Amino acid sequence: MSLTVTSAPSVEPVTTAEAKEWLRIDSSDTSQDAVLAILIKAARVRVEEYLRRSLITRTYSWEMNGDDMRDRIEIPRPPVQSVTSLTIYDENSAGVEISYTEAAENWQRLLAVRDAVVLNVVLDSPRVPGYALDYIMYHELLHRKHGVTWRNGQARVHTAQFKEDERRFPQLAAAQRLLAHLSPERRR
Repeated sequence: MSLTVTSAPSVEPVTTAEAKEWLRIDSSDTSQDAVLAILIKAARVRVEEYLRRSLITRTYSWEMNGDDMRDRIEIPRPPVQSVTSLTIYDENSAGVEISYTEAAENWQRLLAVRDAVVLNVVLDSPRVPGYALDYIMYHELLHRKHGVTWRNGQARVHTAQFKEDERRFPQLAAAQRLLAHLSPERRR
């Protein structure tokens, strides 16, 4: 796993003026401003390392390989304010970029490059029952089973046979109701 800062914080959590006030240094004395700035940054970095969290907004580039992904993906340096894009690479280093918006609007997406399902972060909650996630995986695996059929130049993925197989999922109605309730389109 490789985490690189691509845009450093533009401010620190404590200003030089605040540090001077706390240390009872006269605000007109600028002789130690550079040293205070270095100490403030060093203290912030130390606290962030200890907490394993980011205290100030910055931009990261995060790369990981399949070996880094075990049971789950743990995002480093929370809290995350936004994810601008995801790029998945195949064995030949060909990348497929997926915007976060695209991932959020399409609850899940089967990626032919890695046969991976990308789930919306809303689903990463203890309030989402396991059967809902099971249904998503079942639904996506049905896409692998049935593939795409073409009719009059249009792709069809939810064919009659697909829907028939999908109805075999034990908690289909409950899962579909829950996912419809959580859908970003519904929250707009």
